[in-house]
Amino acid sequence: MIGSPFREIYAPPMVPRDDLALLLALPAPTHALTTTYTFLPGEFSDDVSGTSFNNAVDPGATLNTTATPDGFGNRFASTFVSIGHNNGSTAITAGGSPRPGISRVAAPSRQIAVTAAEPFVTLTFDYAFQGNNPGSVNSWSVVLQNVATLNVQSFLSGQTALMNGSVSIVDLAPPPGNYQLEFELLEGNGCCNTALGFNNVVVTTQVPYELEAGAGLGVLALGFGYRKWRKSRRLEVKD
Repeated sequence: MIGSPFREIYAPPMVPRDDLALLLALPAPTHALTTTYTFLPGEFSDDVSGTSFNNAVDPGATLNTTATPDGFGNRFASTFVSIGHNNGSTAITAGGSPRPGISRVAAPSRQIAVTAAEPFVTLTFDYAFQGNNPGSVNSWSVVLQNVATLNVQSFLSGQTALMNGSVSIVDLAPPPGNYQLEFELLEGNGCCNTALGFNNVVVTTQVPYELEAGAGLGVLALGFGYRKWRKSRRLEVKD
């Protein structure tokens, strides 16, 4: 009722309809500001381990078309990187004896810049780890190595299960610096023969959520300010 003493209490300030529409239009919380690094199989080199057993392999190669665990069971529909095997022309069990120690590939030509502005790192890729691994002696890992300090930040370490899969690791936060991406296979001395394959590797660095939220609130405040200015202009016209 107009003039009622309860009117001010019953009708508290609300977000105006125009501004509510602006609020609802804001994006859901997500990493909006990113730098993306897409790695092709040919970018990975085995120079760091000095072995010719790591290379890019065509999906039609025997290594990929042979059923698991003697091959990758057609895991890959496009070129992939093989570690711990030959050129992919044979199945794993027929690919010779295991190579004791670490076989490693890296992409030295592409450095990942982790900064204070984009400190979070996300990694995604498809992989196959197959062969003969009794007792889970052999394992594989994915690491970021700081090119200046040589310090290592592990994405995954010591994966021993024989399987084909996909990996998505989000919000790893290594110290700021330039990093090199590496995949490693560790085979036990005189134990068992395994191979690791991978492709579709994408790394992103992202801005912190709180900074994105601050940017969103800034947009909202700008909208509120614009609406107030627009109302004042209307009043000026009416006068």
